[in-house]
Amino acid sequence: MSNLSELLKICYSYPVKGSYARFVDDRRQRYKGPIALNDYLRFLPAYVSINAAYRRPSGEIVIFADNQIYMIDYLSLRLKDGWPKRPFDLKLPTNMHVNATLVTSRGQTYVIYNDDSVTLLNECDMTVNGYHTLQSIFPGIPPFPTLAFRYIDGSLYFLHKLVRILERRYPLTVTGYKYLTVGIDVKFPSVVTIVLGDCHGKEMSLSPTVWSELVEKKNVILPLLQYEETKGKRTPPPMYIGDVTLRFGRINSIPMLRLDSSSSKVTLSKSTVLNLFNLEYCVNHLISSFNAVTDTIDKKFSRLLNIATNVNDSTKLPRTIYENESFDRNDIIDCELIALIFG
Repeated sequence: MSNLSELLKICYSYPVKGSYARFVDDRRQRYKGPIALNDYLRFLPAYVSINAAYRRPSGEIVIFADNQIYMIDYLSLRLKDGWPKRPFDLKLPTNMHVNATLVTSRGQTYVIYNDDSVTLLNECDMTVNGYHTLQSIFPGIPPFPTLAFRYIDGSLYFLHKLVRILERRYPLTVTGYKYLTVGIDVKFPSVVTIVLGDCHGKEMSLSPTVWSELVEKKNVILPLLQYEETKGKRTPPPMYIGDVTLRFGRINSIPMLRLDSSSSKVTLSKSTVLNLFNLEYCVNHLISSFNAVTDTIDKKFSRLLNIATNVNDSTKLPRTIYENESFDRNDIIDCELIALIFG
């Protein structure tokens, strides 16, 4: 890579989290990675955790990492004189946790911190212009954003950790290491999701349609897990169900089924696959029940967002919702929405 400035184009075109990045060129073509940022930005600590980054209207890159703020020359990738700085040098809260940064099409720079607070930065002298709540600046945006960015058309996007309600989890192994979860992902519109996961945090989401096709093919899948690795006997070819690829194989002579999607992969032993298919009717019942309430969830979530828009003090948000006449303390949907999103 002849021009290392391309390394930090991800700070401009895409949000940055953690201590790794990928090279991105002007056409947003992804190069091999990820790479450790401190391999190129030598001034960063060895084990840095980047909370947020943005490109100033004047061109420099600003990185918030581990309670330090770095300003970098975009072309040379060199740290600017006088940097890094501490938050209090910019009149920011001393122990702030930065969730995201955002530069609007008008050149206004916002720092979202401590989950529901916002400050406006003066880019002329890099000091604070004012403190606000998230709801007062960006009405309708729930607290706890994890990323925020401006798209090329000027639209502002806020990303939140996906919240899933009404979850039901079934162990697929004796120890519960592998599991299957059915729940409703809260968004507009809300959707029913089936998740295959393990205790290491690996998860693969399946739509109800893919789940239905998967169980329909169980009489084909199970015999393929019984093939013998003898001379001249070939491994069964992959199967394709929607955006998921099923691959057959063995690990230490144990038949295995690997499910691959564009974003994740999960490997299941034959016994785990049997346990999965044994849950067919349980999962189908949950899908039917959850599909019947997704519209209700959308309406309730929209109502809660409207209530949140009129609350300037985020510490009072849960109480305000609980005291609202539309809140039903006997409704599990109301309770989980408030506890998991606004709590």
